[in-house]
Amino acid sequence: YPDTLAVPVIEIKDDTLFTRAVASYQWKKDGVEIPGATLPYYAPLESGSYTVVAASGGCSRESTAYAYSTGDPGDGGNPGDGGDNGDGDPVTGLEQAVDREFALQVFPVPTSGYSINVLLRSPKTTPVLIEIMDLLGKVQYSRSMDARTLFNGISIEPSVALYEGIYLVRATQGDLVARKKIVVRK
Repeated sequence: YPDTLAVPVIEIKDDTLFTRAVASYQWKKDGVEIPGATLPYYAPLESGSYTVVAASGGCSRESTAYAYSTGDPGDGGNPGDGGDNGDGDPVTGLEQAVDREFALQVFPVPTSGYSINVLLRSPKTTPVLIEIMDLLGKVQYSRSMDARTLFNGISIEPSVALYEGIYLVRATQGDLVARKKIVVRK
């Protein structure tokens, strides 16, 4: 039955690689298995050649390699073209803000999805757009907030609870952008 399992195709949305193949997964970087990378998505932290092996019913198939660069975030849905999503804002990391003066903190992680605490340090006082997006780029929450309020911390309560999964919290203030990954578990 090896022909019943399709070869997985790697797609990219923002900084995350994903596949739509229905199977179990193992991601690889430069031909070496990445420990613990067994979900249908993977957010690389460094440049390299990434593949995913999909396995089902004793059959397995490996994708063609996707050359990922931390300075080339993808375009939000066109597989493998490595384009720009229109905002000209390459993702260079998720865990640390690139600009130490513009730093986003999100907790608790994991969260239940009903309430998420956000703190933001910024050198500016202009309003900040806070967004929560799923890994396919669908905005689940969007609100402009006062920078001073965010400096003191605020609890975000989406109007509809988030489903289990991984989301990105993005703070945008003019040309400054910071992102954090959150995990929702029920």
